Amino acid sequence: LIAGTAGGVEQFIVGLAYGLSLLAEGREEYHFLAYSSEDHWIKPYLSGACRILHCTRPLRKSHLRQVIKERSPSLDHLLHKVYPVSERWKIKNLWSDGTIEKANIDVMHFTHQVAFLTKVPCIYHPHDLQHKHLPQYFSMTKRLIRELVYRLFCSRARLVAVVSDRIKCDLIRFYNLSQEKVKVIHLATVMSAYQKPTLKDLSDTKQKFMLPDT
Repeated sequence: LIAGTAGGVEQFIVGLAYGLSLLAEGREEYHFLAYSSEDHWIKPYLSGACRILHCTRPLRKSHLRQVIKERSPSLDHLLHKVYPVSERWKIKNLWSDGTIEKANIDVMHFTHQVAFLTKVPCIYHPHDLQHKHLPQYFSMTKRLIRELVYRLFCSRARLVAVVSDRIKCDLIRFYNLSQEKVKVIHLATVMSAYQKPTLKDLSDTKQKFMLPDT
């Protein structure tokens, strides 16, 4: 992930990293796949049996898109509506770059809805089906890409993990998955991973959001 782009999914991964780091070191190792230029957000929460594994494919940012965004916001807005930037990378890198295969990873856990094709056995984690229940908030392009990605990786995964029975029912209903393939695994709180806020942190937050003193 790129820090700040995945909201709750980022918090989920931080909690997962923190929890796995508390396990006693044994035969298992847990590798967190990241871009070398975008690993700062997860590093502080990794220790023990957890490691960073840098992918060989570098993170490329489009200079042309930045120029269009700065010089012609209306054109950038139109392009985004036709082919959303947030969705492009979901189908741009569908194939593994070979990093996990070279590292002899036994099981790949896709903690984000975005995944890639690999022969390594995998767990897929679709967090919700918003585009099914709230289609009015998604363009046709977004809905089509989500359908492609979700169906493809639900089909290929050995196991599909979800956070609730509601989402499990959705996946069985919409994607014809078996009861045995979808497992409900409740999330632990991520708050234990964070340091207790200082008085200055609280004061800065109150000032930033103009909160009343209570």
